[in-house]
Amino acid sequence: MDEAVKRLAAPDLRVHVVWVPILPDDDAQAAARAARRFVDARVTHYWDPDRALGLSLGARLGLPPRDPGRVTGVAWDVYLLYGRGARWADAPAFWMHQLDDVPLSKAPRLDGAALLQRLGALTAR
Repeated sequence: MDEAVKRLAAPDLRVHVVWVPILPDDDAQAAARAARRFVDARVTHYWDPDRALGLSLGARLGLPPRDPGRVTGVAWDVYLLYGRGARWADAPAFWMHQLDDVPLSKAPRLDGAALLQRLGALTAR
């Protein structure tokens, strides 16, 4: 097993997956089906039907609004890394996204290998 996978196997690693309704077919049942792809004792899944966390993170990350009348965008398809001991008010140590309307100057587009490398650096501390 390579070192990157060993670091991911660290027992103190925690993954929080928040499912939000963005597309027309997004609902609690679709989120539950998708969550079955991520089975690990360190992973906790949440359903955010009102996009409350998505909007809060969108504001924190400075995401542009997509919906008319909104001041901020909803964070979805974003991947945030926090170091040990991080608090909710803390900015992520690193983040990536898959959003077409977020410039690269804010954060890079998702690159699994780069994200894994950053995660490895955080878990090594």
